[in-house]
Amino acid sequence: MASYWTPAGSRYRISADAGQIWGEEKSFPDVCVVGPTGIALSDGTVLYFSTNGSCKRFVKKNKPLEFSRTLSTDDFLHYEQAGTATVYLPNPTDEIISGVMDFAPIFERGRCVELDNGDLLALMFGDIEGDVGIRVMIVKSNDQGKTWHYRATVAHYDGDPNPELPGEFPGYSENSLALLPNGQLLAVMRTLGGGELPCFRPLYCSWSDDLGKTWTKPTPTKPHLNSIWPILATLDNGVIACLYSRPGVHVAFSTDTGLTWGNQITLSDTVLSCLEQGDLIKVGHNKLLALAYMGE
Repeated sequence: MASYWTPAGSRYRISADAGQIWGEEKSFPDVCVVGPTGIALSDGTVLYFSTNGSCKRFVKKNKPLEFSRTLSTDDFLHYEQAGTATVYLPNPTDEIISGVMDFAPIFERGRCVELDNGDLLALMFGDIEGDVGIRVMIVKSNDQGKTWHYRATVAHYDGDPNPELPGEFPGYSENSLALLPNGQLLAVMRTLGGGELPCFRPLYCSWSDDLGKTWTKPTPTKPHLNSIWPILATLDNGVIACLYSRPGVHVAFSTDTGLTWGNQITLSDTVLSCLEQGDLIKVGHNKLLALAYMGE
């Protein structure tokens, strides 16, 4: 499924041949473009979680967060609104702390991870009470995403880790999560950066050896992938692909669990102010489908 926004609202198309041909345009629930996430479960169910409305802060202090929960059992030929996904975080705030964002912690525009026992893991980013910058958190669900509970903080603002780099550092935000063949979890995160193009900060990586309970100190990608909105995919041969955007849309590959990234492929080198974005998904044995949007 490929989803996108039009003046009439959110839309999607379905491909049954790994992206060669796309079906007719279908309408999708009106959700926030900033924070949807989803997963195709091993039993064939597809789940999709998203923020309703305009993404303005919508929670009361110290109350759980609620997101829409959409379910499909036929690869989104049809879908149903399946209640809400309730997320319990420690002390979510109803104030704008960082001055950069105006929404509560949200799911990221990526995919969940399903463990062997059926539990789901997902990343969120935003502020909780007491923060002076944006953090990335991992949450866990054992009921197909109906309820989620805080598991750990992946990365949080603790000063600028690389003050020699240009641009503002308000913390970690847009992110992607992958379960690696060796059992590690890899999180890749945007560090907002600020400034005009091409002054984006590099993406940062963090690893967990215990399914998200603890995480390594975030380190910049090597070489630096200065961009936004990372999307990870793990191939059958263990290679990790990372699509990243703005300026342009590109894919880089890692053969060492994300320690280094090479063999970069450029899908578009168009440089716009804010429109370049993309998506990436595994569609077969060691086969990827990449989508890029460069605006008009």
